[in-house]
Amino acid sequence: MVKRIWPVFLVIFMLIGAALACSFSFSSASIENIHLARDQEGEDRATTFNPLDTVYVVFDLEHAPPETTMQAIWTLVEVNGEEVNEVLLESEEIETSSAEVWFSLSNSEGLPIGNYKVDIFLNEEREETLTFEVAPE
Repeated sequence: MVKRIWPVFLVIFMLIGAALACSFSFSSASIENIHLARDQEGEDRATTFNPLDTVYVVFDLEHAPPETTMQAIWTLVEVNGEEVNEVLLESEEIETSSAEVWFSLSNSEGLPIGNYKVDIFLNEEREETLTFEVAPE
């Protein structure tokens, strides 16, 4: 009787292990070389921008499987010395693998003078936050 039960427990154990493996995922994806810039290529690095500039956040996504998701949330933190914390733009969530990635913020009427931040999300978890300023020309 004991010999017949052992294979049943082994099969149950294997099924539980397979179910747990499917519900947990581990990604070694990482954000490298992140910076703000005035150009999509990331060559004109800056932390202070003019109101009519397009602000880019540029970085390398390393070791990312194809289903990795990325998103940028741009926030106006402070204007005229007063805290605002107004979300200006939530980018579409993109699905990508290892690559150079960029997100941008601009306004044809000009961004308000003040302090900003951009939060970068990797698989729905905030991974990086960069701060910058928009100042008069």
